[in-house]
Amino acid sequence: MIAWPDGVRQRIQRDSGWKNPNGTLADKTRCGRKKTRPSGQLQPRKFSVSILLRYDEYETFDDWYTVTLRHGALTFAYPRIDRIDGPLTEYRFSPGTDVSYSSVGGRLVKASMEWEEV
Repeated sequence: MIAWPDGVRQRIQRDSGWKNPNGTLADKTRCGRKKTRPSGQLQPRKFSVSILLRYDEYETFDDWYTVTLRHGALTFAYPRIDRIDGPLTEYRFSPGTDVSYSSVGGRLVKASMEWEEV
């Protein structure tokens, strides 16, 4: 598990949210009825996360994401999102998603991404 980058604050914005998966799959039978069944494995909890970064933090975060995490392929440690002062928990970037950046004004950058709890 890789550590959070030095020099980047660990404060996510309040608009971040998460979903608890129900662990079922839905199929349709030949007659058209909907059938649900257990997926057979634990589904990861997904978190939509956004972090407000100063420009220097953005540069450090982007280098950490692209070089150290190999574009989000490796896992990293972050305080548990759904608990206040939670213990360090292992997260990874959701497969098939990237970090999107937007300028908030001045020298601030908003990084939006989706994480999964490992």
